[in-house]
Parts: sequence; structure tokens; C-alpha cells
Amino acid sequence: MERKRIKSIKVRTQSKTYHIQWSRFLPILISFFVTSAIALYLILNSSKNESCRITKLLLINGVPKSIGGKVDHNKTLCYEFQGIQGQQLQLTTNQKISLVFPSNKYQNLQGDYKTILSETGDYSLVIETQEDNLDYQINLIVSSQNTTNLPRKTPVNDLSLTPLTPQLPSQSNQLTYNVKQSPTFYQDQELQKIVDNIVSLARSRKLPIDKLSISLVDLNQSECCAYAAYQDSELRYPASIVKLFWLVVLYSQYYYQGIEPNQIPPEKLKVISKMIKDSDNESASIIVDDITQTKSSQKDLAPEKLNEWRRKRYALNDFFASYFVDSVNYPLNISQKTFPIPNLLEDPAGPDQQIRQLNGKSSPPRRNYLNTYSVARLLLEIEQEQAISPAYSQAIKQLIKRDLHPQAWKEKPFNPIQNFLGQSLPVNTQFYAKMGWTFNNRNDAAIIVSPDNKAHYILVVFGDEKKFYQDKEFFPILSRQVYNQMLKK
Repeated sequence: MERKRIKSIKVRTQSKTYHIQWSRFLPILISFFVTSAIALYLILNSSKNESCRITKLLLINGVPKSIGGKVDHNKTLCYEFQGIQGQQLQLTTNQKISLVFPSNKYQNLQGDYKTILSETGDYSLVIETQEDNLDYQINLIVSSQNTTNLPRKTPVNDLSLTPLTPQLPSQSNQLTYNVKQSPTFYQDQELQKIVDNIVSLARSRKLPIDKLSISLVDLNQSECCAYAAYQDSELRYPASIVKLFWLVVLYSQYYYQGIEPNQIPPEKLKVISKMIKDSDNESASIIVDDITQTKSSQKDLAPEKLNEWRRKRYALNDFFASYFVDSVNYPLNISQKTFPIPNLLEDPAGPDQQIRQLNGKSSPPRRNYLNTYSVARLLLEIEQEQAISPAYSQAIKQLIKRDLHPQAWKEKPFNPIQNFLGQSLPVNTQFYAKMGWTFNNRNDAAIIVSPDNKAHYILVVFGDEKKFYQDKEFFPILSRQVYNQMLKK
């Protein structure tokens, strides 16, 4: 609106007309408005700090992210993410939300939105409502301007794809994972609908969707890889899925020692097989001790010894340093054993306890955590035979291969199929998976190939709340639902 300069205002009464000189009152009015603005700002910020529940989002360049859930009457949710000037932000929301810039300016949004970020800093998505139990769903992606169209990676079955096998490191260098570059995923609306259907299924079963994470990768297209997700960067407790990452560390050590998979001693293979095929915690404990040169015990360590012990355990995280390139924070912690460990420890004790509670036993425990994106990426690199070497990638696949015929798993003490992704699939499906569960969560991660090869995909699902453990039908139902929809693509 064009502002006009007003020199005076006429005020008419019944008998007289008065001329009020505007300039006399201008300083008073300015002071009033400035004071009011400051007061309003303080009130709003105080209110936000008290009532706005802030969730930090880890947005990876070029990787779509979905968030959703319910917000109650007169409640405010805030999602905060890092943005860089010049990045493109694409966003779709089914409800009215506000995008708050680092400079505190804001824009109200609903539907589709696209912009080039003009500032570097913390951006916020603010959701508030006067309704009860408002369902919201937000899909967003940030990308560099030169990757706006999300360029696609080489086809999986392209013979020109060479394994990223590094040179042997010198003894002074710390061993790290050989794949240094994140995969280039691209959005696929049809694939995203499949993921959205899983979220809807969870909601219909009264499961807490804020504790649900999903990654879905389509491997059956001419170009790799189409990707869809829901809360895929949320850090959640992986349970025994962490053992797949420990296996990659162990096999990398063998590779650098010049040992091929067929040269691994039989007694070592037995321990490895029990860790992966039977998800045995005792075998996993032996392997973690072996690859980190640490030992579990009941007795606490003195500060100096604890620091060295902790450094060796944290080397497990540092091994996957290439996973941190696109992230502000480490997207994994795989430094802690899984419990109980028969014949050793029922619960964490000694240094295993100390590493969990660095600020004392009264502090909240720091547990292992992964996100579904990292797990899907590792499975993709195994499938593409990039993990360590082609021979070791194939060896890992053989260890996680599961026979879906009921007679192969129903009578076994450890059952990785029942109540998980494999139970509802055709028995002749190629199924390579590692699951994990506790009484407070249920997770599964799988490479799945239909008998006719029409469907070939990676599916990773984390349900990080006890209701996912209690609902023993959710994973089989969602898995068959995804399988049927992937066949139609």
C-alpha cells in the first residue's frame, strides 16, 4: 500500500473544526509503536519457548524427508533445520504452516512451495491449530541449485559400475569404510505414495507415527535410485541391526589384512554366523572386543584408561566417517554392545556402563542409534557390491539371506521371519535381511526380490516404541502391501 504524507488532520465537532498538527504527535506515536512492538516480540518469544516443542531435522542434500503426526488444540510444533543461502527448498504441506527464516521473517504456506533460500542459518516450520487432533503431513527436500532435478546415479546392473575398493592403508592411518560418496537418490511420487500408505496403515492401527521411520529404494528401474522416505533421518535405537555395521568393520579388517572371505578360519566363521544369522549377543560381544581391542568387565575404569577404552570403541563410529559428510551431527552411534550377554553381563556394567553415562549414573543413558537412511544406504552398497569388495559384499549377502519357507524358521529358537517383513511374502522370494527388536521397539531392514524379478527393492522400517513390539501383525501387513504395490510399478 502506498503511504501518503499527512500534514494535519481535521476533527469536526458539532460547532467547531479543529486542526491537529500531525508533526507534534509523531515522536509520541513512534515511541508508542516501538514499545508495543518490543513488548509483543517478547511475549511471542516467551510463549514460543514455553509452548513450542522443537524437533531438529537432519536434512541431507538431495534426499527427500517426510514428517507428520497430530497436533492438539492450542499446541504448537516447531521443526528446525539448517539451511544454506542458495539452496533450493521444495515443500508440500496439507495444513497451514509458517516458515520462519533465520532473520525471524516468516511466510505462511499451504500446498506446494518452492524457493531459493536467501539466508544461511536455522529455519523453522511452525504448526499450530485451534482444532483437536489435527493431522499434518509435510514433505520437503533441500538441494543445491545445480542438483535441482536430483540427477540420477548409474544403473545398478551397469557393468561399468566399479567397486570402490581402496588401497591398503598404512599402519598409521585409521581404517575407514571404503565408500566415500553418498548415493544420489531421486524423488519418485509413486514410490512416495507407497511410503505414505505405510504411515496411513500405522495411523489406522493406533501406532505412534512420530516414532516410525521408513526408507524405500527401488532397484528395478533403468536408473538408480528412486527413493522415498518418512522421517528417515530421525536417530532411533537400532537393536540388533547394529550387528550388520559391526560385520562390515570386521570384514574390512580382514580385507586389509589380505584375507579373502574363503580364507576366514572356520572357528571365526562360526562366531560371525551366530552373530548375524542367530543375532547372538554373546558372539557379537566377542566380535566387538576383537575389532576394537576392548574388553567388557564388571569393574569401572579410571579416567585415563576409560578415555583410551572409549576412543577405541568410538573408532567404530569413525570407521563410517564418509556417512557424516552431509550431516552436522553423526547419523550413527554403534559403539555399544547389545545386551544381555549370556555368561558375561546381563546389563551394561563397568566401562560399558560408563560409556553410556559419561556424566554420571544419574544422567540419561547414551544408547546406540541409527537412522533408516544410513541402513538403506549400507544395504544398497552391499547389493551393488561396493561394500569393501565384490567378494565381501557377496559374503555379507549370503549371511543375511533368509529362507522364507515356514519349515526353515518356524521351529527355530531364534526366528527372524515371524512378525517381521519376511513372514507375509511368497516363500520363493529372495529375501536378505537383518532385524532387531526389544520389548520397546521393532525394526527390520531387507533387500527383497520377487520370484519373477518384477520387484526389486530395499525396505527399512524402524518402530521405536513398545506399541510396535506389541503389534505383531503390522510389519507383515505393511511388507505385503509394499510388495504388491512394487509389483504394479
